[in-house]
Amino acid sequence: ACRRLGLQPELVAVSPALRARETWDYVARELGAAPRVDIENRIYANTVDDLLGVVSEVPDSVVSFLIIGHNPSIADLALSLDARPDEGRTPLSDGFPTGTLAVFALEGSWSEVGAGVGQLQHVVRLDQLSST
Repeated sequence: ACRRLGLQPELVAVSPALRARETWDYVARELGAAPRVDIENRIYANTVDDLLGVVSEVPDSVVSFLIIGHNPSIADLALSLDARPDEGRTPLSDGFPTGTLAVFALEGSWSEVGAGVGQLQHVVRLDQLSST
């Protein structure tokens, strides 16, 4: 699914937790890519503020960034980024289960990322990822 959507991160930040690193290993195999990967301890803290701190430090030269973390902060971040939450049901309205990838289009600098700055483009579940 990610390949078909043209999703190819240039930079990935992953929680040091074993399960998060295993998730990245799975996604990396499906992508067939080798972007730069940073193990980021702040993701493990599981707060939206810590996640925004990680995102704000992404170099502006990076076009596509992936963060692999934990609920509830990842779900809360995704819900807060969506600029259209009041337009009714979105693909995230039914929750953000483990193994969910939310893809946002963002404008501006990574350092400016915050609530309401993104447009939700795709929601992919890990169980939908397949090379076949």
